[in-house]
Amino acid sequence: MHVGGLHISVTCSYGSTCVQSSDGLSAKCMCPLSCDDKPDQTVCGSDGKDYRNECELHQQACKNQKNIRVQFHGPCGESCPLLPFLLVSCFLLVGQS
Repeated sequence: MHVGGLHISVTCSYGSTCVQSSDGLSAKCMCPLSCDDKPDQTVCGSDGKDYRNECELHQQACKNQKNIRVQFHGPCGESCPLLPFLLVSCFLLVGQS
């Protein structure tokens, strides 16, 4: 990050983002404060838990100082959300031949 012509090296992790101070002389890592303005798009975290959206996943990771990644979009119970659709499509195609 460049601050006032200086290069400041700040590495943020666990879902935090680098935020410049109001005086512009420093920077620090901050957890997401709110996810209320983010759309509901459920994601399954690498911890096996559902999150309302990626923002809430990053918020939880930052709060607990743990690496949590998005395993896939959709609830954790659906390891392959398209599987039922694919099975029906396959069945219909095989049934037509």
